[in-house]
Amino acid sequence: MDFDKIYYESDTYLEGKDLILGGIEKGIMYRKDDGSVWADLTGDGLDHKLLLRADGTSVYMTQDTSRTIIFRFCRFFSTNSALNGART
Repeated sequence: MDFDKIYYESDTYLEGKDLILGGIEKGIMYRKDDGSVWADLTGDGLDHKLLLRADGTSVYMTQDTSRTIIFRFCRFFSTNSALNGART
């Protein structure tokens, strides 16, 4: 079996945490009184999801956010010239 690219959890931790903190600034995520960071996904039929613990450490969803947004979404658009014009 061959892989095009191998992603390690350590590659995605900081990017995910930065995305979550940026989401607080934009009002997409919110911080509880204990300092933990959450996303309200009830509008999508889900629950409130923990993204960062009160001590600032990540949970799996933190890394998943990074992998999904940065590595999958951005990689797709950077390689699909039909969707992004001249960028390849």
